[in-house]
Amino acid sequence: MRWALCVALGLLPLVCGHPTSGTGQEELQDADPLRLQSGSTSGRAHEVPAETNPLPETTEVNPAMPVEELNPSHYQASRAAKVAEHYLNYHYGSPFRRFIIRQVKRATLEEIPTGAARYHIEFSLEEMVSNTTIGNCAAEIVFERTEEQKTPQVQCTCDDLLKINTSEAENSFFHQIKKSSALVSGQYIPDSYGFTAPEMTPLWHLGGVAASFVMLKESNESTLYNMAQILSLQQQESEGESLVFDYEVLLHEFISQEMIQWHMKVNWSPTEGVKVTQSNLQPKHHDHSPTTENPVINSSST
Repeated sequence: MRWALCVALGLLPLVCGHPTSGTGQEELQDADPLRLQSGSTSGRAHEVPAETNPLPETTEVNPAMPVEELNPSHYQASRAAKVAEHYLNYHYGSPFRRFIIRQVKRATLEEIPTGAARYHIEFSLEEMVSNTTIGNCAAEIVFERTEEQKTPQVQCTCDDLLKINTSEAENSFFHQIKKSSALVSGQYIPDSYGFTAPEMTPLWHLGGVAASFVMLKESNESTLYNMAQILSLQQQESEGESLVFDYEVLLHEFISQEMIQWHMKVNWSPTEGVKVTQSNLQPKHHDHSPTTENPVINSSST
């Protein structure tokens, strides 16, 4: 049976552009230590009980440094919390588990003499696939204030982060795709009406989890990223146990209101989790023409 999905693009006025450079393979390797801070490799975390696989303890604030109490609803707190969200998604997310900040409860800012800023954020987290409240989290985010974009340093602890067991759904979805005679493909997810076909929803979440890798690397104190849309996805032939996908995604940077296109090569399996093996910033273009056509789902079988 062949499985293919093509959803026509509806009204979506987009302008592409990006203030920072793309992510090459060397930068991806430089980012690997971030993955080690979680205490496990991405994906494996949800196979292990939380109490045996804790997230790292946040470092204590130096009492000699002035610490500013922030309004939890202020933009500084929300931007720092969003970085923690990206971090948790990339390290612990899957096609059936994706996190979103529910509420920032407390936030402080410490100016570091080396020219960095340390934020301490306390927040509640929600798992958006099951609409389940995870509990309370605490994160420390350090932004290096340099001309060159540097990945924020993140440490985070959460209550009951791994309490949602998604292994059965992940294994079923994985084997369904693995056994298919056709490669999965899709376009414009969701469409301009906000619709995502149910069979593509796990791949939408997988794209969001993978995009968190890019959004984490590109974040600083003046950004606020979210994934707006999957322009296209295409499963690739792969050897071994992982599924491999090419994603073209649009990231929305809320502060500048730019829509930024990235290409990602994504590996995923229930045992190894999500790994972005390649990511590239795409050139600016304006070819996302608005359309008034209704979404169309095409599928064929052989």
